[in-house]
Amino acid sequence: MNGIEERLKAAFDARSEAVRPRPGVRADNARRLRRAKARRAMVVPAVAVAAAAAVALPFTLLKTGDAPRGTLSTRSEPPLVYESLASPLGPVDRASVVSIPERLPGGTAFRPEALGPDGTVLGRSPDARVWQVGPRGGTPRSLGVRADGGLTAGPGFVTWIRQGGWDLTCRSADGRTQIVSPQGATAALPVLTDGGTIVAGDPMEQPFAARGCATGRLLSGHGKPAFGTAKAFAHPTAFVVEPSNDRVLREVDVTTDGIVREHPLPAGVRVQTMGRPAQKWVAAANDRYFAWAVGGVLRLADRTDWKRVVAPFGERPFKPVRDDAVRLTMGDHLIILATTTGDRASLIYDTRSGSANVWQGEALAAGNRVLWRVKDHYLTARVR
Repeated sequence: MNGIEERLKAAFDARSEAVRPRPGVRADNARRLRRAKARRAMVVPAVAVAAAAAVALPFTLLKTGDAPRGTLSTRSEPPLVYESLASPLGPVDRASVVSIPERLPGGTAFRPEALGPDGTVLGRSPDARVWQVGPRGGTPRSLGVRADGGLTAGPGFVTWIRQGGWDLTCRSADGRTQIVSPQGATAALPVLTDGGTIVAGDPMEQPFAARGCATGRLLSGHGKPAFGTAKAFAHPTAFVVEPSNDRVLREVDVTTDGIVREHPLPAGVRVQTMGRPAQKWVAAANDRYFAWAVGGVLRLADRTDWKRVVAPFGERPFKPVRDDAVRLTMGDHLIILATTTGDRASLIYDTRSGSANVWQGEALAAGNRVLWRVKDHYLTARVR
């Protein structure tokens, strides 16, 4: 076990009572804020001068009230976060930073919705047109289609669900376009990609998997059709929730159709009963962690031991926002919960350092890539 893993284990083993409320905590917090403001008054001008001569790259001022770096926070209150100079995303490869304008030719807004592991970005304009930006950045180019959703970017392909349609369409790097959904798809369910495989759901809530732009097949479990919603995907494992009958979260191997294991419904996810509206929540996964957000609270489980669950930002909900207006993405190390309407903001958690930040802007993560918004443009880069 290396040093990082030891720190993560220690953090997961920590007890929340280590930060019990105490008399005078409000006054202590006010004093910390006054000291922090005084420090910023001295630090920011000096840093701004240096930043003016350099490319705007990730650098965040120190924050107080948070757990030490290198640990996962088990706080019951969200951390105090001070404004960032350029980005909240930690160290990136400077040579990999590219820019994407926020405005399209003609002046309409471009909203990124998917980030590929190679840096490809896919998004839409307000008229539902789909636009793509390659790993080198620059002005988005139109794909000549309008979509209701289903945007993903994988190695050598992109996907979308045509506006008013019920099929998941895949376009490969050579320009060939093919429908990959075996019996339709719906933008009301997640469309996910990892390791060159696409996982989505049809209108009857049957998940399916497709390898690249090949026609997909319905997933099954122990020889029977798998019903439920694929909420997250870390190849080869699809995380399929069935909240009505079996009331479980299943790990399904998309290469073998085997049910690897079953878990109780994640914390905050309720059982679905007849006549009750379906609950809105989001999830994401990588090889080590499964993350989900419901009711504005971000939680993280260690896939090696599902009893190890932390809420990096505490149990206080993130912004008074609808549960259907957030997006959760996960890269190799970054977990980002971002609002998708109104004054957009992002919770960003780094599983390596334990750093937990709030960024006043949009952000996405995929593999070792990250995208974030700075004023009138977006930046993408590789995370070191």
